[in-house]
Amino acid sequence: MNSPIISLHAARRFYGKRLALSVDDLQIFENDCVGIAGKNGAGKSTLLRVFAGITRLSSGNVETTPAWNTARVAYCPQSGGLYADLTITENIRCMTRRFSSRSKHGIFEELWKNSELGDLADTPVRKLSGGFQKLAMIATALAVDAKILIFDEPTSDLHAMYQKTVADLIGRASSHYLAVVFSDHSDEMLNIATRKIELVRQ
Repeated sequence: MNSPIISLHAARRFYGKRLALSVDDLQIFENDCVGIAGKNGAGKSTLLRVFAGITRLSSGNVETTPAWNTARVAYCPQSGGLYADLTITENIRCMTRRFSSRSKHGIFEELWKNSELGDLADTPVRKLSGGFQKLAMIATALAVDAKILIFDEPTSDLHAMYQKTVADLIGRASSHYLAVVFSDHSDEMLNIATRKIELVRQ
């Protein structure tokens, strides 16, 4: 296996007195597609925000390589990742202009055509159902020319017919990225992972 591109050691994150994340030793390797599993409250979202550079540890170390440090990260939270008053098209246009041209692997276009997003292209995000807001966030992440994908429960809020579609597309897209890391509860998503990491609630 390749050397890790990011490693966590004795990683702890507290919010006040509450321990939100406790990881003794964890590595992500080049070409990894890692599924983060665990019960609610185990720290999955916090861990992903640490990987995305949004949240800092309270204690412990994060070791990164130049490959990780220079890679553009597309982070898709559980909710709230888009501009609510802009349409889907406007959100994608905004993100692709801000973070460089669209990716070249074509997975974005497949999701656009196979999920009815195209029919809702001119709809403000705030008027979309939770499921279509999630699909729009995933589409935006896939549209950006990124090297690392981080998804927080990408199949939550999705109709069953779209859960398999999203899992399949992310699984195929993973070969085009330096690394893909996601949390999820669905078998469809966890089955695409090359490795699964189980977090335990503290």
